[in-house]
This record gives sequence, structure tokens and C-alpha cells, in this order.
Amino acid sequence: MMKISYKASIRYYSVFGIMTLALHMAGCGGKDSGPETAQPAASVEPVEQFPHYQDSILKVGRTVVVEKCSLCHETGREDAPIVGKAKHWQKRLPQGIDVLVKRAIEGYEGPGGTEMPAKGGHMDLTDDEVKAAVLYMVKTVE
Repeated sequence: MMKISYKASIRYYSVFGIMTLALHMAGCGGKDSGPETAQPAASVEPVEQFPHYQDSILKVGRTVVVEKCSLCHETGREDAPIVGKAKHWQKRLPQGIDVLVKRAIEGYEGPGGTEMPAKGGHMDLTDDEVKAAVLYMVKTVE
């Protein structure tokens, strides 16, 4: 039987332990985990709460709202008016559609310091898509 020195055995077990730990950790991040495939957190209210309309512009608007705008307009984040809640739109509706669309496209800072970033921070949206989203949200409270 071969004798191994104390120092050599510590080195062996240290290397063995590090390799085991590395392999274990590599196994934890399998193909189905990580930020690329992580499921988004559940919304406050299910997306199905957003009504469907037959009008083609409102269909586009609903898609934009669900995919891009719901983070704020479903929860009221930063004082955003909530889709389908007329009370939240009382101060805004009298300004007219043109003003609402302009502020949604260009951005707007409210009197209380709350902010609507230009295109809700989604600069990939076209002006027409933003307008469709505004028209959709207004329709939900008419």
C-alpha cells in the first residue's frame, strides 16, 4: 500500500472537493433554467381581464397593452391609469384623445413627479401602435 503524505491528501481532497462542487453547480443550471427561460411573475390580474373588441385597431391596441403596457397600466404603477377602471381615467379623458396619444408617444411628467416615458419605454413601438393602445385603454372605460 502506498503512503500519501498529509499535505498531498489535503491537496487531493481540496481539488476533488472543488471539482465536485463545480460539477454540482453546473448541474443546477440545466437547459430549462436561468433568465432566458424563466417564467414571468404572475400579473396582479390575469391578462384575460382585458376585453376583446372586433375593431382591428382595438385588436392591435389590446395586443400592445397586454405585451408592453400592462406592467404599469394593470397595476397603477407610477400613477398609471388602470385599464378598465373608469375612476383612474377621470382626470385624463377630458384632455382628449389627441393629448393622451401625444403624451404616450412623446412622454409626459405628471404634476406629482410621476412619469410616462415616451412610448412607455418601448421605443420599438410605432406611433400607430401606441395610438392603438391608447384607443384600446380608453375604450375599456367608455
